[in-house]
Amino acid sequence: MTIKKEVKIGGIVVLAVFLFVYGLNFLKGKNIFTARTHYYVVYKNVGGLTESNPVYFNGFVVGKVNQISFAPDMKGGIIVDFVLRENDLKIPKNTIARIFSDGLLGTKAIGLDFGNATEMAQSGDTLLPNLENSLTDQMSEQLMPVKDKAERLIVRADSLIAAITKVFNPNVNDNLRHSIENVNSITLNVNGMVSEQRKRLDAITANVESISKNLKENNENLTIIMSNFKNISDSIAKANLTQTLNNANLAVKQTAEIMEKINSGKGSLGMLINNDSLYQHLDMASKDLDRLLVDLKENPKRYVHISVFGKSDKSPKKKK
Repeated sequence: MTIKKEVKIGGIVVLAVFLFVYGLNFLKGKNIFTARTHYYVVYKNVGGLTESNPVYFNGFVVGKVNQISFAPDMKGGIIVDFVLRENDLKIPKNTIARIFSDGLLGTKAIGLDFGNATEMAQSGDTLLPNLENSLTDQMSEQLMPVKDKAERLIVRADSLIAAITKVFNPNVNDNLRHSIENVNSITLNVNGMVSEQRKRLDAITANVESISKNLKENNENLTIIMSNFKNISDSIAKANLTQTLNNANLAVKQTAEIMEKINSGKGSLGMLINNDSLYQHLDMASKDLDRLLVDLKENPKRYVHISVFGKSDKSPKKKK
């Protein structure tokens, strides 16, 4: 019995398609002849996870990512379907499927962190999600403060450069030169003042030394003086200060009473101070006396008949 040429060609095509599909799935890590356990995880962000990325448990590859798709009813959630190669691996119900960076190149993988639940997850169950920061993210977080400091340093450097540019401006150079000259002049004046004050300080120091020397030499005399002051203070303390103060208070009181009487016009002194008629009479008498003296000086002959100033009527008789 001969097989027709068309049947051979069809069989070869079917075998080629089968080998192609099998090989493609094999390259993806899928084995169509092996029963697989599927688990699902819903992430908000898969961080670059792709299909065929490995699934680890304690550093050992136990499966791979089978499919990634959007969840229609999860408000932007992403459903990750992964399968396990080891069917006898029992996963607790509260196991966390953690996405982490597998290597320095940033390739993502899923790590299974087993929980402590006694109930085991079944094929088709949904596990808890977790997204671990990648090495790049960690480096970015650590380098962010350095970046901020670098930016602030650049801003300060710009300000410093601007200030230096202003300093090297010709007008600023002239002002700076004049300022330096003024500072030098002030320094010279200060040095002169300091030198002059130093001489004064030396003189003051010499005087202080002389005073201290005199005090040292007259220590005995000072002791005697202090003893005398002590005796005087003791005498004052022993004196009857209370009686003295009472007498002083009485004298002040009496003086106040006298002054009150004078102010009220009582007595001769009070009338003299408070009554101006006596003052007017005295003033008139003073003016009359002044006119009399002036007239006496100008016309002395007019007053010769006054016995006080005139000649005596009696004259000595001559002897015969």
